[in-house]
Amino acid sequence: MCRCSLEHSTRTPLPLKTFHVNMLFGSQSILQISPEALTSLSVTSNMERYFTHFTALGPLNNLTHLNTFVLEDWSESFLQLLLHCPQLTSLVVTIFSSATTQTLSQILPPTAIPLLSSYSGPMESVVLFIQGRPVRHITITDEDEDAFPPKTLNSTLAQISLLSPSLQSLAIPSCPIGPDILFTVTSIFGASLLKLEIKYIKRTPPEYDISHSEELRAMRARMGTLQLPPVRNMAVPSDSDSENESTEDSEDDSDFTMSDEEIKMREITEISHRMCPKKLLKLDSGIPLRFQVQNWDKAYLPLISADNNGFPTNDSCSAEGLMDSIVLGHVPLPSALTNLRFVYVHNPRSIESRLDYLEQQSYVRRLSLLYPDLKEMVIFDSKCVWELNDNLWR
Repeated sequence: MCRCSLEHSTRTPLPLKTFHVNMLFGSQSILQISPEALTSLSVTSNMERYFTHFTALGPLNNLTHLNTFVLEDWSESFLQLLLHCPQLTSLVVTIFSSATTQTLSQILPPTAIPLLSSYSGPMESVVLFIQGRPVRHITITDEDEDAFPPKTLNSTLAQISLLSPSLQSLAIPSCPIGPDILFTVTSIFGASLLKLEIKYIKRTPPEYDISHSEELRAMRARMGTLQLPPVRNMAVPSDSDSENESTEDSEDDSDFTMSDEEIKMREITEISHRMCPKKLLKLDSGIPLRFQVQNWDKAYLPLISADNNGFPTNDSCSAEGLMDSIVLGHVPLPSALTNLRFVYVHNPRSIESRLDYLEQQSYVRRLSLLYPDLKEMVIFDSKCVWELNDNLWR
């Protein structure tokens, strides 16, 4: 329905800034909108009729955001609308067929939407819309994993880097869990990329081992000039290293044995107050202070199990194994990242398996040391956002 469902009895244009329709056209009067006032337009039903109507209003000189669907039969009317949006900076488009993209590529002039800075849509149309335009933000929206054969994705990303050298944010869906896409993105975009989101599908290639992958070894060779951050010593300082630690806290507990209940309590309480993600419940006030208030430098960091060659023993095609490979320096990320999001593609038939808070805490801590520009992270848990505020991760 229209976001503004008004009964307007006159022909006076309505000074609406945002117009959103997602059902069949209803009242004639609602379409009397001032073209000068409109800044955001979303049309996801009866598109051709609305394309024609808004084009007839004249130039939409203040329209900066457009969200719509396009079929091949509507390509011409969609093009005419774009030609009437000289200030458009954000385009969210769903294109239903390759034929539609081919038709648009033949009729979309390079002078259309010259200020476009943000594109969200299918991968096969991304080059069409970013070419010759100052696009800095790209979200690829295909949900079908068959749309992402590695060669096609790699080729498209290479084209994006050439056509949008100032790209700052990139979102890619439907990637198999594994290091391949991260090697590709890092080798292509280097230090220019600031925000990266990857939606992974839960499909593990059989017998895949990062340490024996011919493709990854070749990719590493091609990345010889890439400056990865050094792998730092991640050892957690012992209590005896602290200058102000009490005698009780500095006692040698190497022979100390905890019960299962005490181990569980320690796992719960060693989440630092400086490392609490949003929506995490506060610790109980009865828990000892030395567990509640823990120094950032002593945040709980479980050891990562690695083989004799330094590769993690966890499969790199699992969430844990991929994160282990990243924090151990075997899989790179763009060096200047400020925002990093790893999430699963939504599947209503399965329950999202999330990393627990302690695992996330460990990875956030290690990543913040390797990539000090990071300000926000999501680590395979879409409901848990880690943000850096006032030098504290919460």
